[in-house]
Amino acid sequence: MREPGLITYKGTGTRNALEEQRGNPAYADDLSGLLDHLPFVVEAGCGTSIEAGIPPLHWLHEVYRVTARAGNDLTQGYAFTLAPASDILIKEMLTDTVRKVDGMVAMFRSLFLAEPTSAHRTPKALYDAGHMTGPVATHNFDRLVARVGLPEAFMRRYDQRIPHMPFPDDAKSVLVIGLHADRRGVQARARELGLKVFYLDTEGVTENGVGKPYLIEGAREGDVVVRSGATPALLHLAELLNVNV
Repeated sequence: MREPGLITYKGTGTRNALEEQRGNPAYADDLSGLLDHLPFVVEAGCGTSIEAGIPPLHWLHEVYRVTARAGNDLTQGYAFTLAPASDILIKEMLTDTVRKVDGMVAMFRSLFLAEPTSAHRTPKALYDAGHMTGPVATHNFDRLVARVGLPEAFMRRYDQRIPHMPFPDDAKSVLVIGLHADRRGVQARARELGLKVFYLDTEGVTENGVGKPYLIEGAREGDVVVRSGATPALLHLAELLNVNV
């Protein structure tokens, strides 16, 4: 039997599915509470990449027909496309080649064109000022964090249940930016070490032109959620700490 709120893993053949129940985090208007828990470590999700013009990972799932998804419906559940009769990828490539190839390279084209934003430059300024520590835990493959000069700890490793995250001894908290469904084991480890967990996320998504709530799955009692885009909240944090970006 596991205690409420703890993470367990259930084998599903070739992958491990994460089972957990959302807790009741506190909500705050800004990141001012982080000032009592410095220095902090950052875990960056796709929110910062989306702000830089890079599509979210589910775009690849849709283009390559990994899941039976049609449209930007993130809050709905979709089964993986495993039956050959249901896999339409080859048909699309043969019957609508130009459009399909364009879609298949769109993600990678955006990676070459994207530039770091204030959501990347601000953490670098905070890091240089000593308010942020350690590598940035990330599952993004755009390397925008590295391009501003921050060390990265890459978390997308499917052969590990919880990828290794080297938390520095001086870390007091973790700031999770724009991360929903992936790599919540990093936050679980942070709590085990006694680190305070803050989330920076809009907790919403636009599906087919309609805004819908999209709550952070990994939030727990004792955590703090700030509903905001990354750039304005991080710039405000820099102002509170008198750090020039």
